[in-house]
Amino acid sequence: KFQARATKKYQSIWPKTKLIFSDQYTDALRKLIDPADDHVIATVISCASDLKPVNEEHNRQMQEYSKILGKLNILYVYGGAWVGIMGLGARAARDAGARISAVIGAPQTDRCTHHNPPFAELSFLENFIFTTSLQNRIPVLMKLPDVILMLPAGTGTFEELTYALADWIKPTSKTMKKTIIIPRIGNHLDHVEMHLRELIDLKILAGPIYFINE
Repeated sequence: KFQARATKKYQSIWPKTKLIFSDQYTDALRKLIDPADDHVIATVISCASDLKPVNEEHNRQMQEYSKILGKLNILYVYGGAWVGIMGLGARAARDAGARISAVIGAPQTDRCTHHNPPFAELSFLENFIFTTSLQNRIPVLMKLPDVILMLPAGTGTFEELTYALADWIKPTSKTMKKTIIIPRIGNHLDHVEMHLRELIDLKILAGPIYFINE
């Protein structure tokens, strides 16, 4: 019922956007995002879609990191909002020529006004992936990419990052480790860097995690 309703509602405003309904990551789903299998896919997690940059420098850096992905022809995947930091990054990537896809939990489209497309401004989206719940959204969002870029964030972003890290350290996990990049923008994620470095020193984590300056 939701799929039929969403298809009718969204396609009338986004006629060129491919709507995908999937509750789990599969190779077939990745193939829909990257049909030729010749691109790097990056998921940009920044959560708190209504969160605004704290100052002009913060604003500039947020846009620059997103533009880099576009200029490198990296496929850009994010949480689907038009407003706040999410929207800021998506618009900057779009302006740099990025191909952009979004992953969203179906309940968000009904309950969250800032997550409630279809905004006509998001008609540039190439793919829009619906999952049936927020819990199912996280595995799809985290397993699709080759690279995870973590920008200043709210609590939901830490849940996403924790999922990616926990998947790495499962003894039976066959998931390829993702490269995680955390830019140093102000001091927003200093505590995250400190904690992850401790885990790496203790050999609990061994995945490729990069903390980068501008």
